[in-house]
Amino acid sequence: MKRLNVYIALLSLLLILTACSFFIADANERSDKVSSASSNHYEVMMESEIEEYENYQITIHYPQTPNDQIDQIIIDYVNQKKDSFKKKSYEVVINSENNSAHELHIDYEVLYQDDEVFVVRFVEKTDIGQDQIDVTRTVMNFNKSSGKRLDLKNLFKRDTNYLGVLAKETNQRLETQKEFEADPSNFEELALMGDSLVVYITGEDQKKLATEKSEVSIDKSALKDVLLPKYAKKMRPQLQDNDTTSYPPIKMKEEPTQEMTEKLVAITFDNGPHKKRTPLVLDVLAEYDAKATFFMIGKRIKHYPETVREVAEQGHEIGNHTWDHSSFDRLSDSEIKQQLVDTQNVIQEVTGITTNLVRLPFGEGLSEAYEPYFDVVSSTITPTQDWNLTNASEIAHYVTSNVEDGSIIVLSDLHSTTPNALKMILADLSERGYSFVTVSELANK
Repeated sequence: MKRLNVYIALLSLLLILTACSFFIADANERSDKVSSASSNHYEVMMESEIEEYENYQITIHYPQTPNDQIDQIIIDYVNQKKDSFKKKSYEVVINSENNSAHELHIDYEVLYQDDEVFVVRFVEKTDIGQDQIDVTRTVMNFNKSSGKRLDLKNLFKRDTNYLGVLAKETNQRLETQKEFEADPSNFEELALMGDSLVVYITGEDQKKLATEKSEVSIDKSALKDVLLPKYAKKMRPQLQDNDTTSYPPIKMKEEPTQEMTEKLVAITFDNGPHKKRTPLVLDVLAEYDAKATFFMIGKRIKHYPETVREVAEQGHEIGNHTWDHSSFDRLSDSEIKQQLVDTQNVIQEVTGITTNLVRLPFGEGLSEAYEPYFDVVSSTITPTQDWNLTNASEIAHYVTSNVEDGSIIVLSDLHSTTPNALKMILADLSERGYSFVTVSELANK
């Protein structure tokens, strides 16, 4: 009986310790989350959503932070913009004979962050078959502690004529005869910076006021009587990404030379790099001793340079997928040139590699003026164009059912299903005697 009591006591102690360990682990996990979310500097992840259908194309880049509340507001904004675009696009399609694909393109820039605030600006371009592309902008100011979006009422003292003060200070800096009215709608694009407030002037207001100025900066000292104290103080901006970073030379893996077999395919990846998924793709490629070509978006290369360098160090090829995945059908010649050259430059800057390989968004082609300078790489198997293929096995089956010697396969570096689909594809095709090479190697076969 005594031995039984001892056993029960030991069992009870073990259960208590186990419960404590779970509690501690859970507390640590929550502590890490809180610590990350309340950190002074936000390390921003770049998310990209790309969709292509017969009637419309969508490219959206947006930031994600360690703060769940901020992230959810941004995601809600993205979803609202997508839903609104799709509704308008559908209405135009059923009431128009114009069959050209519509486009929604949203890009962003983190304007500022310090201990108190996080500020981001979005640029939305919408083309639904009208004479002119609709360009709008959205500025979001966030309080880091609460995660709430700050509007005028959150920034200024309630019992003050802050609209009048804002309008007066804006007019002084615009130096126009017509006045910028003290209307809340005129200050929707207002960014809270370290020592100033920046008021962005819409294109419509620029015409109305006969000014070429697209923004004015108002020193906080001019607004000290109307700004809330915690936002009126001048803050030192936190260090942002250094644009002048120099990268050490890449140590390329020395691959043994071997004769190419008869059956070759080139597997390519679009829209990356992705901080988490690209490394998973690299692991699968290494497992099957496969080489691939990654067509990368310049904006994402700049955001995730170390991931790009890892791709190059593994001996894979890197190509140009434009700066921000805009449709070239809607760009001017100068904008097209900038999209291509800026991406070439950032690839050179990060990897030391010069490339003339390019794949344009949405399967478009280049005009004759650019043909001497770039090699446009098309594809023969593109499962990402069939958005009904939602899981890895469906994508893999689509590829392996259509493959032949010389095929160029396109997968997305952004899709969560890609690593698993790739493993199935490589396993199947390896058994069938295929080898996996870069686009350039395939061209030289």
